[in-house]
Amino acid sequence: MTIFELLQTLDLPVVYGRHTKRITPPYLMVMGAGQDHFDADTTYYVTQDRYTIEYYYTEKDPDLEGRIEALLLSNGHRYEKSEDLYLDDQEVFIIYYDI
Repeated sequence: MTIFELLQTLDLPVVYGRHTKRITPPYLMVMGAGQDHFDADTTYYVTQDRYTIEYYYTEKDPDLEGRIEALLLSNGHRYEKSEDLYLDDQEVFIIYYDI
């Protein structure tokens, strides 16, 4: 299951990269953020894709944040979480999850 498919199980709108339609928060946006490699002797033994998940919302919902985080952890995705940031131009809050 891809990270995109996994996040769709939360019953939130999920988009990959830029979107052209106006989406009412809360919603998630996923973007690829490169790869990590474990290598030795010029051979890649493990390649791990990295992603940034952007959680957009207008009202704080700790339960939903907890569901996002539990879903990531229960599927083997460790993450770094940003602080709550307010985007003036869009009048929404955003939290970044780097996995």
